[in-house]
Amino acid sequence: MAQILTKRNKQKIPHNGFLYVFEKQSNDESKLYWRCEFQSSKGINCRGRIHTDLEHNVFLF
Repeated sequence: MAQILTKRNKQKIPHNGFLYVFEKQSNDESKLYWRCEFQSSKGINCRGRIHTDLEHNVFLF
């Protein structure tokens, strides 16, 4: 999956027309949690989240 870097060198990944920013890693370090980049924006209601493995393969959203 393609990765995009923000101005602050944080990762973003595209999925279904939205960009998701890295939020945290699971306690057992097997999953990565991502949130929609517009989650806290006014006017855009994107509350989506996705979970990936360490190779950024989306497996749950």
